[in-house]
Amino acid sequence: MNLRTPWDEYLFRILLHKYTRLLVVLVAVVLVYRWLAGSGYPWWLWLPACLLAAFFAVWAWLLLSYAYQKATYPRRAAQHKRRRRELRGE
Repeated sequence: MNLRTPWDEYLFRILLHKYTRLLVVLVAVVLVYRWLAGSGYPWWLWLPACLLAAFFAVWAWLLLSYAYQKATYPRRAAQHKRRRRELRGE
């Protein structure tokens, strides 16, 4: 673990990690299941709702990840450019 690496780079790695995305989808499905099944709705109603919640969670996750990448790209590109120059200069 490099101590000079800024926190936003770690956040970027966590956002795009496949297990983090899987965790978000599972949480969305469990929340919808608990809400609908706990309220007494039949399985044929909450099952498609859970599938839609999983699809929406993946869609929202990808949209937010893209927005984060787009917002932080100039800073990350400048950091990588600076690091490459330092490595070439040494």
